[in-house]
Amino acid sequence: MGRDRLLELEAEFWEAAGDLDFYRANFAEDGLMAFTVGIMAKAEVLAAVAAADAWSSFTIEDPLTSRWAMMSPPPSSTPPRHVAPARVGSTGPSSPACT
Repeated sequence: MGRDRLLELEAEFWEAAGDLDFYRANFAEDGLMAFTVGIMAKAEVLAAVAAADAWSSFTIEDPLTSRWAMMSPPPSSTPPRHVAPARVGSTGPSSPACT
């Protein structure tokens, strides 16, 4: 998978916040998500998505990808990046959701 497609997928998941059907269909069965609350497996991700409000906006700043990020499965470390999301009805970005 190339860098551009990897970043497109990242954006698609952020855009689908709160869309349980999207996450059920597109999140890998053995996938893991690193987030501010820790590392979550698919069942935990789906529970969080079901309870989540949509993001009104998000910005992916200074994305870094490497050959590690494009391996399947990836190694235990993930490429650093900074995402600044804002919830619907908020006045601006919250603290970084992940780095």
